[in-house]
Amino acid sequence: ENEEYIDKNNVEYEYVEGSYVNPEAPSRSRITDITISYKKDKDNYKKDTPQKHKDTAYVFTENAQAHNKLEGKKAIGPDVFVITNVNAAKKGRFNQADIRTNAKGEKTENAFGIVVKKYQQNASGAFVAQEGCFENTDEDFELFKKMNLEMFENLEKSDYKKMIFPFEVALGKAALPKRFTEWLKNQLESRYGIITTIENNITPGYRGYGLRVQEVVESEKVSEIKGENISSKGSEFAKKLTNYGNTVSIEFKGKTYRNAEHAYQTWKSGEFDEVAYNSTAAKPRGSKSVNKEVSDAIMVDILTAKL
Repeated sequence: ENEEYIDKNNVEYEYVEGSYVNPEAPSRSRITDITISYKKDKDNYKKDTPQKHKDTAYVFTENAQAHNKLEGKKAIGPDVFVITNVNAAKKGRFNQADIRTNAKGEKTENAFGIVVKKYQQNASGAFVAQEGCFENTDEDFELFKKMNLEMFENLEKSDYKKMIFPFEVALGKAALPKRFTEWLKNQLESRYGIITTIENNITPGYRGYGLRVQEVVESEKVSEIKGENISSKGSEFAKKLTNYGNTVSIEFKGKTYRNAEHAYQTWKSGEFDEVAYNSTAAKPRGSKSVNKEVSDAIMVDILTAKL
C-alpha cells in the first residue's frame, strides 16, 4: 500500500488495487486512422491541403510565438511575429507550419500544432535558431506541457477519426530538453499508439533532442482480456502452459526443448545435462543434481522463454 514506482522517465507510478498506475498517462484517443507523413509525402503539408480534406486532422510542429499570435493570446517571446511571413509557401521549401493558415491568412481549423519551440523571431524580426528554443527550466517545462495539453484537448473535442502526423518532431529547426521529449513521447504513445524514439537533433545550430516515429500500434481491447493461473486445473490453454505433460516447445540457450520441464531438468544444475536432454520421460532424469543457488533464476528464464 502507498508504494510508488519511478520509471526511467522519472514518472511516479501509484500502486492502486494491485497494480502500478501512471497518473500522467492519458486515455486512448478516439482517432484510430493515423497516417505517418514522411518527407516523400510533402503534399500533406502544402498550403490548402487540409482544406481539401476536412474530415482529417493535420498535426504539424509549431512554435509558441506563432501559435499565440494567431490565437490572439498573450505574446510569448518578442511580440513581432508576422503571420504573412509564412502564409505563402516558398518554392522548393518544405515547412509543415505553412498549413497553420490558408492562402488568405485565415486559421486552418483542422490543423493542430505540437508546440516544440518557444519563438522563432527575435525583437528585430529575424528568424532565430537555438535562441528561440525552450530552455530546461521548470517554467518552460510547464509552459510546454500546458500548451500541448491544450492542443491534445482540442483535438479530442473534435470529431476527426483520421489524422496525418509528421514522421519526426523537433529534429529540424527546433530542439527540446530531454525531459520534454520524454513527456511528449509518453503522451503520443498513450493517446494515439504512436511509438517514437528519442534522438539527438544534429541540425547545425541546435542542441537538444527530438522524436522519430517508429510505428503506430492499434489499441488493445483490454476489457476483453481475462487472466487465469497456469494450472493443470485451468482451461485447456492453461493446462498446455504447465511445465510438463505438454508439447509446448521452447527455444532456450540455442536448443529446442519439447516443454519447459525438459529444459529445466537439462539445466537445473547450472550446466547442460546431456542425459536429461536425451531423456524421453515426461519428467526427464539426468545425471546432474539441482543447484539451488541458480535453479530459481534458471526456471524464471525458462518460463520467460516459454511465455
